[in-house]
Amino acid sequence: MPLEDLADPAAQNPIHDLNLHRVTGELRSFLLESQDGARSVAKLIFERISIMRGGEFRPVLADKPVSHSGRVFQELPADRTHDGVRYFEHVLQGLRTKVPGFVDDLMAGGDPPTSVRERVGGVVLVHF
Repeated sequence: MPLEDLADPAAQNPIHDLNLHRVTGELRSFLLESQDGARSVAKLIFERISIMRGGEFRPVLADKPVSHSGRVFQELPADRTHDGVRYFEHVLQGLRTKVPGFVDDLMAGGDPPTSVRERVGGVVLVHF
C-alpha cells in the first residue's frame, strides 16, 4: 500500500479480527469505527495484519491481555501471529497519549536523535 494512501479515510473498513469478541470499550470502537490521523494509519496497518492472522488457521491463544502505560489502549489481547509476535501490541504500540519529545524537536526543524535514526529509515510528519 502506498504511504500516501494510509491517510485516505475512504480506505477504512470495520475490522473483523479473530479476537474481536475479546475486545471491549475504546479499543472495540477503534476497530469498528472510522478514524482520523494517526489512528486511521494504525487501523489500516492493523487491518492488513488481522487479515493475514485470520488466514493462519490456528486457534486464538488464551493469553491474558497485556497492559501498558502511556499508550492509548492500555489492555490488548495477547494473541500472536505464526512467528510469535503479539500483533495487537506490535501494531498499536505507536499510538500514544502524547507525542514523544523528539517529535516536537522535528516539528521545530531539528534532527531525530541517534536512537531513532539507528532504528528507522525515516520519519513522516503529517499535519491534519
